[in-house]
Amino acid sequence: MRKTLIISLLGFNYFTNEKRYFRCCCYKDFETGELYPELDFADLYFVELKKFDKELKHVITMLDRWITFLNKVPEHDKDKLSTKLQEAEIIQTINTIETLSFNAKERKYYEREKKVMIGRYAVIQTAVANATHQTKIATAIEIAKGLNADFKMSDNLFCISIYY
Repeated sequence: MRKTLIISLLGFNYFTNEKRYFRCCCYKDFETGELYPELDFADLYFVELKKFDKELKHVITMLDRWITFLNKVPEHDKDKLSTKLQEAEIIQTINTIETLSFNAKERKYYEREKKVMIGRYAVIQTAVANATHQTKIATAIEIAKGLNADFKMSDNLFCISIYY
């Protein structure tokens, strides 16, 4: 069985006896405290967002970046995002949040534009694949012509096999 990660982002203080905002827990026997390899199928992570109090200049790890972002989601604008938070995943999350906040008219426009972009992407991918295929054929023909010249064969005597 593949290990499962269970991540709980808490907007309140759950573990009130400590200042730690991040902890990883596992399953163990309550009575003996023994850990069993058979129960090592999941890790439980708890992130208490309200306990995180680092200033932006002290944000270093990816976890710090995400907590900083999540604690102030409404304040973030992707065009004015601090360099400390400029991660592709965070920017994608801001885009998703913006999309979720569209009204019906904006959503319809967005969906229509998305279909157009997907269509353009497909056309580009097809063109790239065809160009790559054509380039391989042209290269093979040039190599074959070169071989014909090297072996003093007629120009129309060559065989091309392309594998990919």
